[in-house]
Amino acid sequence: MKRYILKLALLALGTSALVSCDEDTVTYGGQNFVSFDRVSTLRYNAFENIGVSEIPVNLAFPKSNDVVVNFEITNPTGVEGVDYIVLTPGSITIPAGETTGYIRIQIVDNDILNDSKSMDITLTGINDANVALGLLDANSKYKRFLIVNDDCTTNFLPFIAQYNVLDQDDIVIGTAEADVNDNGDCNVLRLTGVLESTFANGTDEGVFVDVTLAPQGTNKNSGTISSVQQLYCVECYNDGDTNNTLIVGVAGTFSNGTVTNPNGVKQLSLNTTIYTASSTSALTSSSVRLRAIN
Repeated sequence: MKRYILKLALLALGTSALVSCDEDTVTYGGQNFVSFDRVSTLRYNAFENIGVSEIPVNLAFPKSNDVVVNFEITNPTGVEGVDYIVLTPGSITIPAGETTGYIRIQIVDNDILNDSKSMDITLTGINDANVALGLLDANSKYKRFLIVNDDCTTNFLPFIAQYNVLDQDDIVIGTAEADVNDNGDCNVLRLTGVLESTFANGTDEGVFVDVTLAPQGTNKNSGTISSVQQLYCVECYNDGDTNNTLIVGVAGTFSNGTVTNPNGVKQLSLNTTIYTASSTSALTSSSVRLRAIN
């Protein structure tokens, strides 16, 4: 039987870390265009307590005239005027000489434990025939806007951050990120870039683990963690004539309070185990640690 290893120890990236490297400058000389910021991602998150969320729309080169970009909102799961208010309805203007305009949405902060809300925002037109709308990447003119509820049973939002991935010898082996899941569900952290394994056929880049935080009594800043997650891979595990699916189980505790953590350091302590779907015996197990430094 081959041995499979899950490395899930994380340490938050410190803001004081500096990286020195040479930079290559690439000059774009094609047609001017407008697009959403962060074309590599489909989603913009806005936490309920943020106030006004500003979604950047960028122009490649500044123009001597104002550029008006039209957009439409579809499939809202919230109610305008109750959950949000669009402060720039229908269009935004990128002023002459500038390269960025903002779709501005006021988020209504309430004290209700309910589902997060979402809407689809699509750039639909532009008033300048010399400026192209979007790029080949669909995310350049389409975004899913997610309003994440902050009235959950745990204070899970402070754990959303980027981390260094450590092995059990505290050696950095890569990076990882904790984010909300696609629905912005309360108390759920989606960990990506975390799995380091010796799967025979490797793992897909979309591998993630969702962990659920549960409060310790009335203390929203500490409690327990649980998760059972099927790992996606093309051919996870073969034992003779049987193909098995790998399952990762996660249990542990979290802390983000001055009582349990005098230095104010956010931290997760996790115990992770990999199982096969056809057996209750663990292939490998490890105790790991995630610590976010203020």
